[in-house]
Amino acid sequence: MEGLRKELYKCMRQNRTVEVILTSDWGPDSRPYRVGQLTRVDDGIIELKLDGSYGSCILIPLNRIAAIIPDAPPPEAAAATDEAEETAPVTLNVIEGSAKVL
Repeated sequence: MEGLRKELYKCMRQNRTVEVILTSDWGPDSRPYRVGQLTRVDDGIIELKLDGSYGSCILIPLNRIAAIIPDAPPPEAAAATDEAEETAPVTLNVIEGSAKVL
């Protein structure tokens, strides 16, 4: 827990955007993660200023954090890359003799 708190504090001092992976689903859309800027890191809790349309801060207990990802892209940017990947056609090559008939 102490190592997690130190890493969070370091990200807060460097004003980095972090993705916080939670141990349970919280809030709208039951998302198990939050992306934002850390505004406070205390002994047992963090305050995260959310990016995106919510424009608010939430308090998260340290014991509810499974992992953090520093320098995470904003949710809008992550969604845009996912959509681009989904629309790209995928070419599959069939190697003769490699398929089994069931």
